[in-house]
Amino acid sequence: MAIKGRSRRRSRARGPSRAPRPHVAERKVPFVRRPWVRRSAAGALAAAAVLGGLRVWQNVSRSGALRAYDWALQRAQAPMLEHLRPGGATSLDDAPLKFGREEIGGKEFRALAARWEKDFTAARDAVRALTSSKTPPPAPLRRANDLIAQGIDGYIAAARLYTVAAIQRGLAAAERDAKASAKLEAQVQLLLQHADEARRRGDAVYDVGNREIQDYKASWHVEPPLPTPAGAPAPS
Repeated sequence: MAIKGRSRRRSRARGPSRAPRPHVAERKVPFVRRPWVRRSAAGALAAAAVLGGLRVWQNVSRSGALRAYDWALQRAQAPMLEHLRPGGATSLDDAPLKFGREEIGGKEFRALAARWEKDFTAARDAVRALTSSKTPPPAPLRRANDLIAQGIDGYIAAARLYTVAAIQRGLAAAERDAKASAKLEAQVQLLLQHADEARRRGDAVYDVGNREIQDYKASWHVEPPLPTPAGAPAPS
């Protein structure tokens, strides 16, 4: 007999359970083989190649400019370089010593002093003109270029003192009074000492500038230029 208010639930027959779905694991692509990694690496390599090429071009351009300046500097100093080499007929080292020992006459020494002043002045002006020329000194060598010119100024001062000494020697030779002649000769020796001091000061400043240039050339592996005859064209 059925009871009111309750309903009988009919049990449904369950079919066979389904087999679990196989789990397919997603295989990760290796990091270096991912597309965005490859694109980034290609871009980085291309940028590095461009930057490397620019760096090489800058180095070649800079070393070329340094060679051109070094050649121009040697050309600018050409009028005076022969006077700075010992052993020559116009050597600034030998001639004053010979004049001091009266092995060179006053007239001959005065002509030498005039030539020194002329050639040294031409060299100094040419060195200074390099700063505004087609072959200017590289930025790190502007100070060195100025020091070279200042050193040559010392040589010019020495040449002018030698001129005065030569004039005094001529006056001493023409003086008949022995005491007056000796006094003039003492002035000659004093002038030679002052000229020697001016020369040493010029050497000191010149050597500093030249050393800076040589050190900079060595850092860029630039060899010194070969001696070039006057009037020869610049090397390409």
